[in-house]
Amino acid sequence: MARVREILGYPEPFIAEKKEPFLGDFMRRFIAHSTFFCLDTADDSGAVDASPKGDPPGAVRVLDPWTLAVPDRPGNRTADTFENITRNPAVGMVFFVPGVRETVRVNGDAFLTDDPGLLEQLGAEDKPAGATIWMSRPRWRRPSSATPW
Repeated sequence: MARVREILGYPEPFIAEKKEPFLGDFMRRFIAHSTFFCLDTADDSGAVDASPKGDPPGAVRVLDPWTLAVPDRPGNRTADTFENITRNPAVGMVFFVPGVRETVRVNGDAFLTDDPGLLEQLGAEDKPAGATIWMSRPRWRRPSSATPW
């Protein structure tokens, strides 16, 4: 790592301070506007899988400053993400908003639930979500600059 730092240097303090142990108002609004995100998981051997997810704004719900609820929609039914989470709960997400250059990154531990009330709440097009991924104890990285919300 010493050689990497020799080449790259160190981040400016405002960059290093972007990491937060909770989800603040700005990041809540950013996630609420996001229509696309990637969910990254790894199996018990460390093999990584990135899963792109698209949904209307507000599909991912912030339940409290430490918990996200991520709905699952019908897809290819390989269940790679679910299988990985059952073996290794560490996940990473990056949220995108169309037309905005910044992103919000989230890392934490996830678990699965099929709670009927939550699945109904996270439904789309009058259909409940198929399953839900809850992320708890996340570590957030807020964007570098202000976004117009």
